[in-house]
Amino acid sequence: MKKGVKREILYFVSGIMWSGVGIMLNVLSFRWFLKTGGALKFFSIGFAVLSAFLISFLGFNYIARKNIKRINRFPDYTCIFNFQEIKSYFLIIFMIALGLFMRKSGFFSKEILIFVYTAIGTALFISSFLYFREFFKHFKEIKG
Repeated sequence: MKKGVKREILYFVSGIMWSGVGIMLNVLSFRWFLKTGGALKFFSIGFAVLSAFLISFLGFNYIARKNIKRINRFPDYTCIFNFQEIKSYFLIIFMIALGLFMRKSGFFSKEILIFVYTAIGTALFISSFLYFREFFKHFKEIKG
């Protein structure tokens, strides 16, 4: 028996992680949206969705394509944690800490948090489909 998972599974794991985090951020944002009064929240969410497409197409898609190319170079079986580069794990920890700071510090209004969480969450969700597309492209190899 070979150790690790088939390389193609990493595409699926990456897609699940990116879309899962994106959904989680949007759920948090939506909760704040429902609790926040004023017309500014509508502007914040509308601008966030537009920004999400820019963030996705100009930033996250580049990262996803880079990860896909890196995964393509792996042997047939590899460690499941290879779906991200080592340095990306440190970036993830930093982003989690920054998100917690923004939420807990009180320095940022709910409108700003709605904007940031919706923009990043939606961008992650959109870009996650690059991983799913790659997974389904290799799906026959996985079944065989």
